[in-house]
Amino acid sequence: MRSRADGIARDAVRAYLMRHRKWDSPLLSYDETFDLGGPIDKDVIRTMMNRPA
Repeated sequence: MRSRADGIARDAVRAYLMRHRKWDSPLLSYDETFDLGGPIDKDVIRTMMNRPA
């Protein structure tokens, strides 16, 4: 039987590894994407996320 601390540690390691995973192939092809006209900074993202639907 595993302790609660062991489960928490396993979950933390799994989450870390998934965040830093390197994929063998792109998730989307070039044809499935579109150009947004350049880099998007944090302020633009915040503005879009806080805009009413």
